[in-house]
Amino acid sequence: MPRKPNPLRPYTTVRIRRETAEKLRRMARENDTTMGSMVEILIRERRLEEQLAKIETALRRQEMLLKRLLQAVEELRAVGGVARREVEVPELEGLEVPDFVRGNPWLAVIRERA
Repeated sequence: MPRKPNPLRPYTTVRIRRETAEKLRRMARENDTTMGSMVEILIRERRLEEQLAKIETALRRQEMLLKRLLQAVEELRAVGGVARREVEVPELEGLEVPDFVRGNPWLAVIRERA
């Protein structure tokens, strides 16, 4: 049965192989930290690697979906495309609009593309 942690002694001993301890000691020295801190760093890095793997999986899934969407668009173009929807754009005359909107040449461009 495992012992209960003693709040007066926040540290514990961990049994690891000698070669592993040497690697850990060398890594801690290279990072100018303690072996305990190095273990914490390695645990954080492992969590980040797990999160990165999940992100990579999601990105691959999105890439597949994007390829399928692009393929569908190409197929639609091949058969004549998608019908353009006509959108009714109200005239601005008689409407209360800010001064910078009145006479703006971009309105004609927007109206044509709508």
